Amino acid sequence: MIKYITGDLLEAKTDIVAHGLNCLKVMGAGVALQIARKWPEVARADRDLSWPEGERLGKVHFVRLAAGNLPTQWLANCYSQFSYGSGVQVDYGALTECLKRLRDVAAPLHLSIALPRIGAGLAGGKWATIEGLINRLFGEQELFVYTLPGHEENR
Repeated sequence: MIKYITGDLLEAKTDIVAHGLNCLKVMGAGVALQIARKWPEVARADRDLSWPEGERLGKVHFVRLAAGNLPTQWLANCYSQFSYGSGVQVDYGALTECLKRLRDVAAPLHLSIALPRIGAGLAGGKWATIEGLINRLFGEQELFVYTLPGHEENR
């Protein structure tokens, strides 16, 4: 069940902060860039990850945040698009696999999850489609979707 929050995802006080990114080791725009600037260890972990670029799609890589908003907080890099650029980049199948992995890690441990409108920003996906996917996969499990002030009408 999605709970919408107007605010900054990077200030979320949840156990896991998740976001979508490409498989090419580039965190150069959007939420990924904001994350790389706030938590450089996340960008470093993405660059150093031994998974070949061609095998990342649909996987999730968890990075413990050294200076998170909680004593123990994780960032989940969700490889939901292979490349980046204009047009639709999100791969709905890969996003589905990423969301399943998030659910399967968080649910048994009762971990809270915050994410942006994953796949619907620069990745070009349709939020109505992604919202339905999240609702199907997570059911009654609570998920926090952050939207920056002034962008609420895009829900």
